[in-house]
Amino acid sequence: MQNRTDTIQKNIYYQEELYYSYRRMLTFAGLFILFSFLYYYYRQTAYNIYFLESVFWIIVLGITALIHYSFLYKYPDNFYIARKLIPMVLDISVLTIMLIRFDEHGVFLLILYILVVMRIGLTYGKAYFYISIIMAFTSWTFVFYHSHYWQEHYSFLATFAGVTFLIPFIYLDYITRIHDEKQELNHMLENVSYHANLDPLTGAYNRKSYEKVGNHLIEKQIPFALLYIDLNHFKQINDRYGHHTGDLVLKKVTHTLHTLLNEHDILARIGGDEFVILLSRKHHSVKKTVWAIEDYIIGTYKLEKYKIPISLSIGISLYPENGKSMKELSSYADQAMYHAKNSHESHHCFYDDIKSSSCALNAKEA
Repeated sequence: MQNRTDTIQKNIYYQEELYYSYRRMLTFAGLFILFSFLYYYYRQTAYNIYFLESVFWIIVLGITALIHYSFLYKYPDNFYIARKLIPMVLDISVLTIMLIRFDEHGVFLLILYILVVMRIGLTYGKAYFYISIIMAFTSWTFVFYHSHYWQEHYSFLATFAGVTFLIPFIYLDYITRIHDEKQELNHMLENVSYHANLDPLTGAYNRKSYEKVGNHLIEKQIPFALLYIDLNHFKQINDRYGHHTGDLVLKKVTHTLHTLLNEHDILARIGGDEFVILLSRKHHSVKKTVWAIEDYIIGTYKLEKYKIPISLSIGISLYPENGKSMKELSSYADQAMYHAKNSHESHHCFYDDIKSSSCALNAKEA
């Protein structure tokens, strides 16, 4: 759910990619202003056609840069490779076209190859650096075969091609070191994020994470069910069998619950023996899922040398029917859970049934 997106957005590579896209967008905006001014200033000269065509290609690249940045911002975990290759292909392709079109007036464009290759290496790492070198070589080959001017001045083109290869390779160690430092920093960031969002014992989400996801679902007005689950008589298990065995019970219950859920759901441990599930109502029947939880959790667990009886109580509140905030929904689910705990007819209770004083209506139907 939302937590995966949050993790990716904290990724140092993603932040660098987003920043590169943002700077690229601002660069084209600045070039548009500059070349528009030059076109206006030289509009009565023979150079105006070059400035006009430059403005056109800058607008094309600027629009694609805006789309690219918007896509990155909204969908941080989609099309990971394509979103890096497309700007590279666009930048070098436009340089190629302009170099052919401008002939001797396009000499200043050659230096841009160096900037593009260096920036790609520093932003995306060695793999994309090598890809950009191959793209640049392909570009120069295309220019040579499609421009009579550059065929006649191939030595000049070859010199810039050599410089474009040579300068980045001189800095290859620096690019590698920067990439390694980013990788190490990213691992540290992911480790901190992991421990900040998950319960260290069970690996389920913690209270902070589940509340964040719940608030996100409410903000997006996505219907869900909030299930409060309490293991009955868990304190007696700890007292009789020891805390180590109690921990094994919690891990086993967490694992079983995970098998009943999918990627659209969130399981969190919010207390010693208390769990919460945010259940997607689009992908589940709430009642069937509650019955499945009871069928798979309630019973006798064989852990190490002990046979341990486990039972639970579940309280359920529904968004948006029962409340418009996580505070309301949590309170109602908690109330329903205590009604279920005091009931001898069912292990679960919907908040709606409290108002009708009829938790018995939750009994399974054929």
